Amino acid sequence: MVTVSGVAMGKDFFDRENEIKEIFRLLERNNILLIAPRRYGKTSLMREVERRLRGNGYLCLFLDVMYVDKPEEFIIELAEAAVSVADMRKKYLEALKNMFTKVKR
Repeated sequence: MVTVSGVAMGKDFFDRENEIKEIFRLLERNNILLIAPRRYGKTSLMREVERRLRGNGYLCLFLDVMYVDKPEEFIIELAEAAVSVADMRKKYLEALKNMFTKVKR
């Protein structure tokens, strides 16, 4: 029996392979925006995508930005998330440096 509760992970996460394949296909070309009503499994889906990306060596941070209203708040959330994960600091800082270098041009 499946119990409706928090994020579905491990054996509780199933039957979403088509959605995961589509997300990976879209991520090859661009960013994505995932929109659905509450309790449709968006977080569970993205947590599984995050797990698979990290397993393949990608720099991947999960941010809940539901309450972020300004770009500067987003940057703060992103920085705090990256710095809180010790093994990701160097990768994050290098990626951030590259991102701002591209923006500056």
